[in-house]
Amino acid sequence: MLSRILLVSVLAASVSTLAAAEKIYTDISGTSFSHPLINGQVVTASPPVVWNPLSNRALLAARLPPRSPKFVESLVAKRRPSAVELAPRGTSSQTPITGTANIIVKDENGATLGFVGKQLTDFDTFPITQDSTLALTVTVVPSTDPSSDFIDLKIPGQPADTGFVGLALGAAGDAFGKGNAAYGFMGPISESTTPDSDPNNVGGASQSQIWTLNPSTLVLSAFWRGESGDPIPLTLFADGTFGDLDFAGDLTAFVNKFGDFVQKVTFVLRPN
Repeated sequence: MLSRILLVSVLAASVSTLAAAEKIYTDISGTSFSHPLINGQVVTASPPVVWNPLSNRALLAARLPPRSPKFVESLVAKRRPSAVELAPRGTSSQTPITGTANIIVKDENGATLGFVGKQLTDFDTFPITQDSTLALTVTVVPSTDPSSDFIDLKIPGQPADTGFVGLALGAAGDAFGKGNAAYGFMGPISESTTPDSDPNNVGGASQSQIWTLNPSTLVLSAFWRGESGDPIPLTLFADGTFGDLDFAGDLTAFVNKFGDFVQKVTFVLRPN
């Protein structure tokens, strides 16, 4: 309950404090940024945030397997599993997730960096948290189209306009793909299967049903589904300059345009 109250209060505060005016991405000197100015100021992390893999101690605290097999053997020999660890998980990786889940964030090498966090940034975007108690909780909602593999990630207890995890366009358009710097923010938005131009607090036009889920590995993939309906694969990345999670069609083109410090990441669902 505390997690839900905290998430709702953070989202509600964001709604009440953001002005309805169009977001500004250029400072008075004419320099463009990937993230909007906050009260006329450029808000960046100095130095940029670098997310390092969780330690074995942190992994165990988060109910995740440690990296070292020897460490596992030693630890199992010394401790007894808790009641929580012994409880049935309820969902197999071979079946759809019917309950709630957290989103694990991994680096390119498969090391766990943390979770998608439920406390929003100043930009109303989702960050990485290394505290499992602050991990965002979602439920998987299949498409109503039986021929579609796309899913929604719904945030329990949220109002409809901030009830789904999705993409809101940034300041470089929606022409995702090779050689184009188009990108999007990962934030709480309304449900949509096609780009939704209704105002949101995260960025430009938004889309929630961008996700596909591998039923065997529980790995999430993201695609922009433009007006044509053709899905364009997206790269998930952590933006260390602004401290949040985002999407790009061509991450190199994005970095060349804006100069942000980035880390490629992958998402894996963990059933609760």
